[in-house]
Amino acid sequence: MNDHLIVFSRYPEPGRTKTRLIPTLGAVGAARLQRQMTEHSLATVAQLQRQRPVQVWICYAGAEAEAFRAWLGEAWDYWPQAEGDLGDRLAQAFQAAFLAGAQRVVAIGIDCPALSPALLGEAFDQLKAQDLVLGPALDGGYYLIGLKGLWPSLSTRLFRNMAWGTAGVRAETLARAELEKLAVAQLTLLGDVDYGSDLPLWIERQRPAARNPAQPPLDPLPDPQPKSQSKSQLRPALSIILPVLNEAAALASNLPILLDQIDPLAFWADPSHNSQPIPVEVIVVDGGSGDQTVLIAQALRGQGAPRAGRNSQAC
Repeated sequence: MNDHLIVFSRYPEPGRTKTRLIPTLGAVGAARLQRQMTEHSLATVAQLQRQRPVQVWICYAGAEAEAFRAWLGEAWDYWPQAEGDLGDRLAQAFQAAFLAGAQRVVAIGIDCPALSPALLGEAFDQLKAQDLVLGPALDGGYYLIGLKGLWPSLSTRLFRNMAWGTAGVRAETLARAELEKLAVAQLTLLGDVDYGSDLPLWIERQRPAARNPAQPPLDPLPDPQPKSQSKSQLRPALSIILPVLNEAAALASNLPILLDQIDPLAFWADPSHNSQPIPVEVIVVDGGSGDQTVLIAQALRGQGAPRAGRNSQAC
């Protein structure tokens, strides 16, 4: 195919992914968010593939390809990330895609919840006339980069010896592109989820219909493991209620463990229901916390807005 999309992601192993979110969510919670955001990003990519032919590579790290296939399925091609920093990994991935016959290559991570199929399509369309396309991020970096044609010397000059993770990445990339006389297009400015303060970007993306009734809500995130019946088909038969007040630290440590016991399956077999699975829900009831309790509950669950009552919120 002419168009290749490279998705960079890491296996959601606690303590080894989303490390900058561990102070807010805990190691298990940060890994859980990594899983959710990866699945959300691939759902967006799948929508793009229904609209136009695009070859998709998942550029993976943190586990072997077999573990990723067991998690994300066989619909994607898997390519290991190169050793080194992000610049080394980007350079190797772009070179491999162009050597495979691509004419236009776009690379993304999984940290930008607002990235849409339309924006991805626009990136490829821009590369029909431009040499480079960037999706600028609010933190001074970029959530997307695309190139039309690449050769080894350019990949070295464009990606390597960059101060990754700093606010000057996009400006430095644009300066290098100008030196190379590349025609550049930039997409919509969007935010990444890197730190605890960025979590509202993810939470708000889970309830778009609350902001715009004309915009349909996101489909539920797919689960890595199959189940016999969808949660949406059954009403909760067991509710686990957690009353909390200023419990941010305890919630970050313990809620992911509880959720992992019932999610992704979220069903218990009950002989009284003729062995049919019954769904389980977890409700966090907040008594008016002044810390990050509500934010953590919403981020870990990834859905729903708090409902205000008498000095309380249900997340």
